Amino acid sequence: MSTHPPVGRVAMVSEHASPLAALGGPDAGGQNVYVAQLATRLVRRGHEVTVYTRRDDPRLPERVTSPDGFKVVHVTAGPPAPISKDELPAHMPQFGDYLARQWAAEPPDVVHAHFWMSGWAALAGARGLGIPVVQTYHALGTVKKRYQGTADTSPPERIAIETAVGRECSRIIATCKDEVAELEAMGLSRRHTSVVPCGVDPVQFAPVVAARRPASARKRLLAVGRLVPRKGFDRAIRALADVPGAELLIAGGRRRTVIDPPERHRAASGAEPCAKRPQGRTSGPPRRHCRDGPENGGMAETRGERIQPAAPGPSQGRRVLVLRALGLGDLLAGVPALRGIRRAFAQEHVVLALPPALAEAAAATGAVDSVLPAEAPGRGVPSLGHWAGPPPDVAIDLHGNGPESRDALAALRPRQLLAHAAEPGDHPVRPPEWRPDGHERERWCRFLGAYAITAGPDDVRLPPPATPSPAPGAVVVHPGAESAARRWPAERYTVVVRRLRALGRRVIVTGGPSEDALVLDIAVRAGLPVRDLLRGGLPFGELSALVAHAALVVCGDTGLAHLAVAHGTPSVTLFGPVSPRQWGPPRATRHIALYKPGPPGDPHGDVPDPLLLRIGTDEVVTACLSLLRPTPTST
Repeated sequence: MSTHPPVGRVAMVSEHASPLAALGGPDAGGQNVYVAQLATRLVRRGHEVTVYTRRDDPRLPERVTSPDGFKVVHVTAGPPAPISKDELPAHMPQFGDYLARQWAAEPPDVVHAHFWMSGWAALAGARGLGIPVVQTYHALGTVKKRYQGTADTSPPERIAIETAVGRECSRIIATCKDEVAELEAMGLSRRHTSVVPCGVDPVQFAPVVAARRPASARKRLLAVGRLVPRKGFDRAIRALADVPGAELLIAGGRRRTVIDPPERHRAASGAEPCAKRPQGRTSGPPRRHCRDGPENGGMAETRGERIQPAAPGPSQGRRVLVLRALGLGDLLAGVPALRGIRRAFAQEHVVLALPPALAEAAAATGAVDSVLPAEAPGRGVPSLGHWAGPPPDVAIDLHGNGPESRDALAALRPRQLLAHAAEPGDHPVRPPEWRPDGHERERWCRFLGAYAITAGPDDVRLPPPATPSPAPGAVVVHPGAESAARRWPAERYTVVVRRLRALGRRVIVTGGPSEDALVLDIAVRAGLPVRDLLRGGLPFGELSALVAHAALVVCGDTGLAHLAVAHGTPSVTLFGPVSPRQWGPPRATRHIALYKPGPPGDPHGDVPDPLLLRIGTDEVVTACLSLLRPTPTST
């Protein structure tokens, strides 16, 4: 007895990925194959399938029936010419209007939309007709933005439209559980989603006996795909270094074209530390042993780019040197980038150059193997001349964008240097230009993304410290800051301390090695007992435990604010002159950033910044009380 459902009329919308397109181009890949294969299988089960895709050539007929039996309708939406996906949103209303006219006259039983813009057009076409719309995203804007950073050119409205599509459609088809989690993070219910993994064609992906290589031949890894950065060929090259005597063949791209020069250089330079030399060439689409012809992306009988792995390095292994020799706040803001580097160089020894006082904090990130002591007055660039042993295999500049930090690393003669471009366009892989705006965490994740190293700017949490807290459950007030410009007046902190203590809160006032006078001044004014003063700077383990187990942290734009974020401790941070949009906490209900916008000031000035002084004590106390849980002695 057949288990197939009754024959129905299925409409598929795939606005940019035609099932008839030749594979290998910038926007012709997995989605095209998915739509074509799904349509073919549905036809074989007896369904009538029509795929609606955008016309990108004036010579295309409006309707055509494929050899596999599904119909393709070329919809006029925008110019009948190839345009990038990022230009398509402006033409989706026209696409939706066409679908509405067609489906009002001949309604399908169900619509399956592929990609976010297709969902947008499909819902517009089906609205008011009672036709269920099923959505498959194929890729999510949130994920693309997280991993590509500034390389993501998606329209700014993409994520909002994706979310709206998910809420309005009848069902979402996700391809894996990770995608379900991403959808939930967007506010889309798990109960509204079904998981249907992508399949494999066992006829096409099968051994070819005649093509079997001799047992004595060198081990070979074949990587096939479109030659675009997100396909990760550089990762395959790096992985090959752990397979002695093996070779890698890369096959992809359109026939009779060469590999895109920037992508070829990016892959080769990303692999440079683990490859002796690239040799051979990169092919166009591989030939295939099947009936559909050479342009459909099979895998047999292919030649490609050959990369030979280097001989093993010295006994200490390959080393990656990262320069970020700044303060505690800088280190913690750099944790997402450091963890991205850790994942990208999982087998290498990662060395972080930073002040020796931060060695314990660096170890707590779990992202580095050892520390190279390095510091300079102010926020200067330290000397790295005491680096021992052979040059680092990879050197990464997370210190800044100036020539000083870049030159300090270049002087060590690393095999590969990752740094901001000295001038726009001066680097073959085109890392992003330095932008003075934007958040510090996002800046460095975006920078690494240019080198195909993925890092998520929200990856900031530290593990719970093993050291016990010297004052569990207390409110921690830290009045100090590196510069006077970011230091709220002591008399105002005193008012906050008094009012919190009047409500039954234990308040601990902390200070660094040079801030004893400031701490004592507030203690005397507020009548604090000596046991509630932590002067002279705590070792990192104790400071971390104090913050992790505090009820609340109140401070200026300093390292302690970042430590509160790292432990998820509620915090009230007073900003000025620098905006929290550049150094503030992630948007979360447990963190409040107080800031009065105005003309930018000097963050290293020797007097409190006017923007900071606009923050009043009542505002700070109100923010504190909104985050503190009531205590039995509170009134």
